Amino acid sequence: MGIRRSIILSAIGQYGQQVIMFGVSMIVARLLVPAEMGVFAVAMGMIGLLQAVRTMGVPLYFTAMPTLRTEDMRLYAGISWFLGLGFAALLVALSWTVGTFYGNPQIGTSLRILAVAHGLNSIGVVPGLVLVREMRFGALLWVGLATAIVQAIVVVSLAASGMGALSLAWAQVAANLTTNCGNAVCVPALVWLRPSLRGWRRPFGFGGWMTATAIAGSFNGQAAELIIGRVLGLASTALYSRALGLAGIVRTLFYATTAQPALPAFVRAAREEKAGMVPVYLRFVAAITGLSWPAYAALAIWAEPVTVLLYGEQWRQVAPLVPAVCLANVLFLSTIPYDQALVAARRARLFFFCEIALLLSWVTLLLVATRLGLWVVAWAYVVASGIGTAIFIAALCHTIGLRLRDLAAVWWRSAVPAVAAAAVAALMRASPIATAWPLPLVLLLTAVLGGLAWFAAIWLVRHEFRDHAIELLRWGWAKLQPTRPE
Repeated sequence: MGIRRSIILSAIGQYGQQVIMFGVSMIVARLLVPAEMGVFAVAMGMIGLLQAVRTMGVPLYFTAMPTLRTEDMRLYAGISWFLGLGFAALLVALSWTVGTFYGNPQIGTSLRILAVAHGLNSIGVVPGLVLVREMRFGALLWVGLATAIVQAIVVVSLAASGMGALSLAWAQVAANLTTNCGNAVCVPALVWLRPSLRGWRRPFGFGGWMTATAIAGSFNGQAAELIIGRVLGLASTALYSRALGLAGIVRTLFYATTAQPALPAFVRAAREEKAGMVPVYLRFVAAITGLSWPAYAALAIWAEPVTVLLYGEQWRQVAPLVPAVCLANVLFLSTIPYDQALVAARRARLFFFCEIALLLSWVTLLLVATRLGLWVVAWAYVVASGIGTAIFIAALCHTIGLRLRDLAAVWWRSAVPAVAAAAVAALMRASPIATAWPLPLVLLLTAVLGGLAWFAAIWLVRHEFRDHAIELLRWGWAKLQPTRPE
């Protein structure tokens, strides 16, 4: 499967699942009280803290292998069962202590139920690995949608029947079981593959560096809230966190759709293409920046009205932080998916030291900026993102042979549509319509006109995403045509 089709199918799957779960969340919010939902949130938060040791970076090792032999798949199955059952046992062992600490035994019960969910994860890991490596994103799309539908049915049914907080945990068990059974149905020949632990040192050596990288990345993401809370107070932490969350909506929408197909595409390119990974990397950068940059530009311009609309008048102080946070995310996404490229090149150690360098830079900037105020912290985030961009560009130039002028050419073709969309957003923001019409209607009109300006610009500069759009339109048109009788 080609990269363009992989991105489109991945996007359809991701957005489809998000739509289903968003609808379910509105229903569940009316069936469960906040305290019941808080039980599940605490249980999932505990799992999130331990997630780095759940996989130890092992899946990335096998996904990035140039060739996958039967012995490798048996080893992956063996390690997955070992880690999955070990993690499940850890959750069970901690469940009573955590329940006692929070004074709510249902938290402990939820952790034990979720332990079952993680124990089931190993059923379809090898078929899932093969589906990703072979870029069979059509199959993964249907498995993902089926998982979301099953999870939705289970959680709504159990919540309506009075199961309370435990309905969310049992729905997670059903979701994990559906995903793994769906993967197994797609590649049935690998279901009964005999697990093995022979040769386990190699993947754990790679996974150790990836686990350390994940921990460094986690500290990188949490450092701002921790330092701001200590120096400027919890209210400032909440404002900064809300600004990150608002900008993070765009980041999630446009990064999640490419994360899944990127790694197998890089591995295939390194194995089959004479030019290596660079052309594939540039195509991913073009797709991500071509979509996210215009969205961030529009959000920065409409920051205050959107903030008040979504969160209420009490969060108006978030708005001055949003433009800087948007610019920081623009810089961050300008080199994505650098992480997948470094993994495909099997440069886990270099990836770790890049993350450490970025973490040290960010913490240093934070310690200075928090003495000057929250607005300065937001712009320090921009500086840190710029430093991170420079670090990872240097790493990619050294590792995969990336040339800065080629990357700059991609950025130029993405900047033109971003400027076109931003111009429309600025004109709408300054027009009398912005205050005379209802805000949701104004935002919808801005999105439509900005989208037209964006489409005209990508056509003018012959942006990579023009071909994505053409293929998607052709696919949609073909689906609308009546089937001819044989």
